[in-house]
Amino acid sequence: MVRGPGDVTEGRVVHFDVADLSPNGCCTARPGTAVNGLHYFLCLAVEGDVSYWLPTFSKDGGKLVVINGDEKIGIQDWLTNDRDPQGRNNSYAFSNQIWALKVDTVLGVSGVDAAPLENPNCVTPDCLDRVRGDCSKFLAKARRLAPG
Repeated sequence: MVRGPGDVTEGRVVHFDVADLSPNGCCTARPGTAVNGLHYFLCLAVEGDVSYWLPTFSKDGGKLVVINGDEKIGIQDWLTNDRDPQGRNNSYAFSNQIWALKVDTVLGVSGVDAAPLENPNCVTPDCLDRVRGDCSKFLAKARRLAPG
């Protein structure tokens, strides 16, 4: 659950419904390839009233950034991944799909998030550093976008 700007923090993972949010202009993915609907998003950075988010997936599509199951903290739905064939509960992300979002937009698309404020979904600091490093090229690109 995200109630206010203070809940938008680096390393936080929030369940977004981006069905009503156009990625055009605020996402580094090629047109027509950005996620749609419900996904967990990892906050890579917060800079003023803009935050940078990476959608995560339950299946490894090859050449994806891996978020290991033991690097995840939070509610059961985020921690488990029944689609992981090796049972490690990993999540995956495309390093080239980073969304630049205003905090007000995050508040609007996070209404489906079920994690309580006292036990928010997140990743370990080491995981965040590794994922940010893997995504650094596209994070730099996202910083040049007009936030959604």
